Amino acid sequence: TSVHAGKPKVAIEELTTVAKAAEAGVPSKQINGAKGFALLSAVQIALHHDMLGDAERVLASYAKTARADAKAVNDADFTRQTEAGLRALESQLAARRGDFTTALAKAKEHKALVESDKNPRRLETFHSLVGLVELRKKAFAQAVSHYRQADLTDLYTKYHLAVALEGAGEGAEARKLFQEVASWNFNSVAFALVRKDAAKRVTAAN
Repeated sequence: TSVHAGKPKVAIEELTTVAKAAEAGVPSKQINGAKGFALLSAVQIALHHDMLGDAERVLASYAKTARADAKAVNDADFTRQTEAGLRALESQLAARRGDFTTALAKAKEHKALVESDKNPRRLETFHSLVGLVELRKKAFAQAVSHYRQADLTDLYTKYHLAVALEGAGEGAEARKLFQEVASWNFNSVAFALVRKDAAKRVTAAN
């Protein structure tokens, strides 16, 4: 609700409070999962709004929780996937700081952790990470190329492909994707982050 209202700082504070409350109000086996979900949402909000100090702080808390959960599960594949997810977040943070060298290095670390998987979609997150780097560099055509290879069933990825397309001068396809994003029927943190801007871009183009 706070994200929809344009109050990301409040949203981050609310979610970190929820994470702390999980220790008292959630069954012991579910604590890390509940904390992780709230903290990951807070990281996403902070990253999207370039609130980089908050993003770094909350990401540190999320990493501690995620690794504790992986340790409790005690499965090598789960631990590897956890680390891959953390590298992806670290790449996003570096990209939004403008540290593209570190962002690409973290993206490649993520890739190395997942490329042995049998899942044919294993590199979609890697492409979204490189796409973000190219987008932040305003290399729109390159960003489009990578985002097209990312998970376009993900609303947030689809939004960023539309931004890259708009920057690359592909206005018609960008407007179509912005319309799809703006009319999404399921609420989520990602939808709250991009809905208003997507709708605004559709209106401005008409």
